[in-house]
Amino acid sequence: MTGVLAHHLMRAALARYGKRYDQLDGAEQRRADADARHALRVEALVLESAEAAGVVIPERSLTQTFEEVSGRYESLDAFAADLKANGLTPESLRSALERELMVDAVLEKVASMAPEADEAEVRGWYDAHPMKFQAPETRTVRHILVTINDDIPENRRAAARVRIDGLKADLAGAAPEDLGARFADLALRHSECPSALEGGRLGRVPAGKLYPEIDRVLFALAEGAVGDVVETEAGFHIVYCEIVHPAGQVPFAEARDRIAGAMMKKRREKTQTNWMAALLKGAAPERAASRADLEVLGRTV
Repeated sequence: MTGVLAHHLMRAALARYGKRYDQLDGAEQRRADADARHALRVEALVLESAEAAGVVIPERSLTQTFEEVSGRYESLDAFAADLKANGLTPESLRSALERELMVDAVLEKVASMAPEADEAEVRGWYDAHPMKFQAPETRTVRHILVTINDDIPENRRAAARVRIDGLKADLAGAAPEDLGARFADLALRHSECPSALEGGRLGRVPAGKLYPEIDRVLFALAEGAVGDVVETEAGFHIVYCEIVHPAGQVPFAEARDRIAGAMMKKRREKTQTNWMAALLKGAAPERAASRADLEVLGRTV
């Protein structure tokens, strides 16, 4: 058994049964053997293709991959024992990994031939699927947190409540046009949440992301309003609704990169699949190719 075949048998057994090849029964071994030999044939076709010409794996990349594999084991002895159980040596594993990396590189080279999605295509898809870009109401929110901790005198429950009520009273005296700046200043100086460094800003959130107690207060506030003190398992909070973002369609500018990325992923996959189909047709004209021929390698985009 060659090291490369042993490596494919190991991968096939793990992928299909979650066990080592030598732990499989007769029927399982026959199925894993068929999987491994098919993967080996597909791998060989990829590496013998015109696109593989000139592909070289840098030594540092191979070493890094080898170390990543060995690093999954609790010790070098455990690593060596598992290699032996799978019919491998460090040298044969290294050779098998080099082949895998070369397959990776060839498939990436093929995928890179996919045509880029132009702006008109991306915009056209966005316009044709408006329901896919509906966004719920969100709110930009800041908060001030005073934690409850019986080990710290000023954070014992009663003292913490007095402190948070004092901050709420301070905010009540601010003019509406000054409320945001005042809230950010108090958060910076008094909040015990890491967000204090950004004036208590938690960012733009949809319903359901924060503590339920905060959610109920936040989504009942008008824009530019401060809520009553609320308690969660983290402590006491004051919440400031900075901006209300109504529900509606996500603007094209926000959706563009996501659409383009999805389009390119499909194009890359199609380019790979078509290339593999041509490769297999040349090797066995009567055989139809499928996405599984790429997936059997476990190395697709």
